[in-house]
Amino acid sequence: MEVRFDDVTVAFGELMALDRLTLEIPTGQFCAILGGSGAGKSSLLRCASGLGHLKTGRVTIDGTALSAALRRQIGVIPQAFGLSGRARVATNVMAAQASHGPLWRALTGRYRVADRERATDLLAALGLEEGQLARRTDALSGGQQQRIAIARALLPAPRLILADEPVASLDPATAERALTVLREEARRSGATILCTLHQPELARRFADLVITIDRGTIVETMPARDERKRA
Repeated sequence: MEVRFDDVTVAFGELMALDRLTLEIPTGQFCAILGGSGAGKSSLLRCASGLGHLKTGRVTIDGTALSAALRRQIGVIPQAFGLSGRARVATNVMAAQASHGPLWRALTGRYRVADRERATDLLAALGLEEGQLARRTDALSGGQQQRIAIARALLPAPRLILADEPVASLDPATAERALTVLREEARRSGATILCTLHQPELARRFADLVITIDRGTIVETMPARDERKRA
């Protein structure tokens, strides 16, 4: 999915979260968004998901305004994970399929074998054993929960992935592993990624395009190096 921000302004009272921001992310690119706290990174992702309240401008996905059909093709990895602590890991991950199949599957938990196998494979790629599927989510560490949130977002193979600090709770080695899975899954399906990060070195290593924002304005744009494209 191509994502465009045209002259987008988002304000909270006198606080300008995004200030006439214009940005284009081509289909299939991994765009990393850098910036300090309060720079506007999360506001940018909310606008892409249709949750931002625009004061000016517009956001389009593949040239059109965001619709219910398009929302079903977006995978979101929220900064606060957005998991149900009392539910099992399997239930949290499979929740991603709720809008992609009949309601009775979500209500009964009787998901397709292929979906269950894909969930297991994603968790394994992220370093979580199959035995974790039956555990209550609130019994796991923050880093484990973060990886569950990543697996849940990737399960339906979305065409657009919005990841808000997806490795903030992970140690360096596990963070690299998670971003590798994110990038490989996106490449496999041709998905576009918008990912906020605090680590410039990870952004430079994994992203095709790195933008830095400050006070809601783009202050630097750095395209990918050729060697990173081949990684």
